[in-house]
Amino acid sequence: VFVQSILGGTVRIPTLDEGDLQLKVRAGTQPDEMQVIKGKGIPILGARSVRSRGNLYVRFKVATPTNLTERQREILEEFQDIEESRTGSSGSRESG
Repeated sequence: VFVQSILGGTVRIPTLDEGDLQLKVRAGTQPDEMQVIKGKGIPILGARSVRSRGNLYVRFKVATPTNLTERQREILEEFQDIEESRTGSSGSRESG
């Protein structure tokens, strides 16, 4: 979900009893951000219709990669350089 959270895309998520669902991830999604999928939660007790369901809440747990290839690291360092020149801020780099 790391790349999808940055660029946007789709991910498959399990529903409670209807199999997997394709979920669109908005570019720039932040860790712990929540998205609500209406009508895909648990059945509502006492509802007039057996099809009445609550909402499914999806919280994004974005994990930062810990084992990067040399190429991935180069790409991220280039991204950092672009961001620093765009914003005028400077971050320190740790070799690894």
